[in-house]
Amino acid sequence: MEKGKILEAKAKAELGELVSVEEVKIAGYNNARVVRDNLLNIPDRIEFQLASLDNEKKIHEILLNEIRAMLKAANVSFDITVVGNFDRVIEAISATEA
Repeated sequence: MEKGKILEAKAKAELGELVSVEEVKIAGYNNARVVRDNLLNIPDRIEFQLASLDNEKKIHEILLNEIRAMLKAANVSFDITVVGNFDRVIEAISATEA
């Protein structure tokens, strides 16, 4: 990488305009674990509610509502500084690959 690009990347990093690739990987991993754990908890949370039902449409509705609620809750936990600055993430990745 040429010296000018290195200096530009360092300046952007100091200004908070770039995030490290490692930070993005860690945030992605942690968020994926939260989503996985929340999905795996759905059966335990609603098993008794579903056990008494014989209406397929109602079961489908309950499952869908639980999944949507979980995804909505997980989205709130995402680091907005990383997700909101996706173009900066791409810049950081490109800078490391050059």
